[in-house]
Amino acid sequence: MMIIRSGMFLRRIIPISRLTHRESKKEGATSISPIQMTFQQLLQQTAAFDMTRNSVLTVELPSIPLAPAAELSRSTTLSRYRLHWDHLFRWNNFGQTVQQYWDTVPEADKLANVFHIQTFLYHHQRLPMAHLNSAEDHIRARIDSRVVLLHDAAANGVGDAPYPSDRHSRMVRWAQGFHANQLAGIPDFVFQTESAPIRTTAFVEVKNPWLVTPARIDQVLDGNFGSKLC
Repeated sequence: MMIIRSGMFLRRIIPISRLTHRESKKEGATSISPIQMTFQQLLQQTAAFDMTRNSVLTVELPSIPLAPAAELSRSTTLSRYRLHWDHLFRWNNFGQTVQQYWDTVPEADKLANVFHIQTFLYHHQRLPMAHLNSAEDHIRARIDSRVVLLHDAAANGVGDAPYPSDRHSRMVRWAQGFHANQLAGIPDFVFQTESAPIRTTAFVEVKNPWLVTPARIDQVLDGNFGSKLC
């Protein structure tokens, strides 16, 4: 299970082409002709970013809404080939480690604008519309549409956002493919280096929060392996 308290939004959608009306000299007819634009031209016409990296990494959004209890998936993976953890440890000083790193980030990086406030609010307002969150794939989709896009812009310069001073791995939703075949098992997300040779730096497993509860995770940490976290 992954608990995310962070902001996420999509960049403003701009038409690929604009239409202009040109008066025809014959019989006063009106025709429409498209003006083709490159992606870079579209970016130049987009309003400047007005939300800082510090803001998008610290703002807290409400929890992902779930479907009614009767509609929640109760399935689990029982395959004999399912991979299980050999050891599970709690990262007790995770918050402290994050704060120590953030204290070393240059002030210019924290104050760099990387998102649009209006599109951030638009995505926030759309969240209650995702009322069919009743299966693990729905949870993955919400993480993909909120957390991954946030991480892309804040850490990886995606969408023409400015890069931070230090380089970071990209967060990628994983699936079958060339790189995936080099891993033992298919995690839900991975962190990987931005350039070749591709190197995996972290794995992310997503679990249904109504099945894998904090209490069940504590059971495994306490040595009780009767409950599978799959």
